[in-house]
Amino acid sequence: MNSCIHCGISFDFYEEGFLFIESNQINQHMTRAYKKMNDYIAYTPYSSLDMFSVN
Repeated sequence: MNSCIHCGISFDFYEEGFLFIESNQINQHMTRAYKKMNDYIAYTPYSSLDMFSVN
């Protein structure tokens, strides 16, 4: 289990699924990998947690 560094809410990361980003400034976070749902939510599918590893 992990928790958000900003709010402390705990959540699980699954080996594959969707990553959702919510922001009032969603356009600043958009890349080609993300699909915009509305003016403040975007998401991207992932097939491995390794896609989010920082080296």
